Amino acid sequence: MEGTMKFKFMKHAIAVILSVIVAFSFMPVLGQDVHAAAKKPGTPKITAAQVDQNYVTLKWSKAKNAKTYQVYRTNGTTWK
Repeated sequence: MEGTMKFKFMKHAIAVILSVIVAFSFMPVLGQDVHAAAKKPGTPKITAAQVDQNYVTLKWSKAKNAKTYQVYRTNGTTWK
């Protein structure tokens, strides 16, 4: 009987501990500054394109709310 009681207590204790962990994982970290979501950036406009023998030079207007830009190229079937 003592082994059964010990097992039930351990099972209950583990359930309580896991519940506390899950509850705290959804709480914001104390002292953390919470901001609204960033605004979606606008679309840049290509203002110039120059093609030379081994490279392409592009210039574009700044997109509103953009912090960085990613430029991709394609060979007609895949993008890199």
